[in-house]
This record gives sequence, C-alpha cells and structure tokens, in this order.
Amino acid sequence: MKRRGTWGAIVFAVIGLSLIGCGPPWAVIQQSGPPSALQGASQITVAVDFSQLTFDGKNLDQMMAERNPEEQAALNDVLTTLALAFPAALAERVNVPVVAAQGPPQPGEVRCTAVFVEGDLGKYMIVFARNSWLTTNLVWSVGGEEVDVIQTRVVVEANVDQPAIIQRVRIASTQTGNLGANFFTREQSR
Repeated sequence: MKRRGTWGAIVFAVIGLSLIGCGPPWAVIQQSGPPSALQGASQITVAVDFSQLTFDGKNLDQMMAERNPEEQAALNDVLTTLALAFPAALAERVNVPVVAAQGPPQPGEVRCTAVFVEGDLGKYMIVFARNSWLTTNLVWSVGGEEVDVIQTRVVVEANVDQPAIIQRVRIASTQTGNLGANFFTREQSR
C-alpha cells in the first residue's frame, strides 16, 4: 500500500513539473478584455521603435559615438535587419494584411509597435562564443490607445552555424515577430 502512494506522488510530481513552462512564451504587461480588443481585427499596422534600445547598458547614441564609420554602418545594418525581419515574420504568420505604419494611428486602426528594449549582439569566435539576445515590448493599440502589451525575450545561440551578428539578429527579430503573431492569433478568439 505504501508503494502505491509513493508512485502516485512521483507521477503527480512529474506531471506537475511538466506543466511548468506550459504558459505562453511572453510576459503579459497589460491585457484587454475579455473580449480582447484585438478580436475581429481585419488588418495590422506595424511600427518599430528603437528609442529605448540599449546594448550592454548603452543607448544607440552612445554606441554610435564609440564606433568608427565602418562600425556605425554595421550597427545601422543591425537596426535595419530588426526593422525588416519583425514585420515580415508577423505578416507571414497572421491571417490578416500587415502594413507599415504611416504617421500617427488612425481611428480604429490596430497597430503593433515593436519597442526594442535591450539586447546583446553576442560574439562568435572559434574559441569563444556569447549568445545574442533581444528583449522587446510588443505594444498593441487600437486607434492610438494601448490595449495589450507583452514582453518577449529571445536568445539565439552563437555557434558555427550562425556566427554572424546580423544573422543572429535576424533570427531574434523573426522569432519576436512569430511570438507577436501567436499572441494576435490567440487574442482573435478570446
């Protein structure tokens, strides 16, 4: 009889531990509804915001000031990659049109603004590797009013298959777009 109770406790513990981490892969900062304010959206306008972005505790102005023109161009390439990969991934995974923001939000417009908050570009050398990571707040608004905000954190391994910073940044921004699409799809039915 005692064995049966022990095995039951073990099975219960294993099931409990397996359920940890079954929630969404983002942190909810603000959520509308129910019903969700995003429910029934027929289009998403997308914008990106680098105003809060820091790498290693330095904002973009500080980073640019510390770099020579060639390194500044490389950092601009990183920002361009972030700005292009996010909306492309979002558009690929949702079932409504995704268009680039043109000015302030219009009445009734559903907008997702990717506010890139912080990250690490990482590094890869044969003898040393540091992963790249990116934290982003996805701010969803309707008619300019914030209705949902989630925070994502994506880590991309620096390795022989993805040695270039630009490659890892593209992957991080794409994964962030995929998470935004997953959130939007979930909210469509909530």
